[in-house]
Amino acid sequence: GRFKGGFRWVYLCAAGFGAGAVAVAITFVLKQVNHAKVDAQQHLSEAGYGLGVRYLAWLGSSVALAAVAGVLVCYVEPLAAGSGIPEIKCILNGIDL
Repeated sequence: GRFKGGFRWVYLCAAGFGAGAVAVAITFVLKQVNHAKVDAQQHLSEAGYGLGVRYLAWLGSSVALAAVAGVLVCYVEPLAAGSGIPEIKCILNGIDL
């Protein structure tokens, strides 16, 4: 009785901290990827490539990253296609999907 409510708060706090840690990790990785794309642009510029080649390199890297995300959603975890909010509400209410 008494401990059930406390456990729920501990569980929800742990889920919140976990989600925050994942958000920090995603932000860090996105900054690193963007930094790598900018470095590639600087390298291409210093090597004497024109704007068209640099644009295609930027576009190609963006399309490649989007393709990786699409493959992960379609084939690895199809449940990731939505926002996830209804699924999380079900899980937190004790309903197994």
